Amino acid sequence: MILLITNSSHGRECATALLAATHTKSELAPDMRTALARLREQEFTAVIFDESLLEPSAKSIDMLIRHIGRAVPIFVNLAV
Repeated sequence: MILLITNSSHGRECATALLAATHTKSELAPDMRTALARLREQEFTAVIFDESLLEPSAKSIDMLIRHIGRAVPIFVNLAV
């Protein structure tokens, strides 16, 4: 499963595109707090970070990175 962390209004569309491209279910987390809760509940193969969330939440991102386990962290700019 893939965890997509974004507060973009197009988050659902991105999750659907990920499913179509990878045949892997994607779960959407609209903020860092929700993402951290999901990471504590289950294991993911990849965690996709929307770069728009990185700057204001540097401490939160550090906490998330410590909890991703074996998941591959991927940083993307969804505004592009």
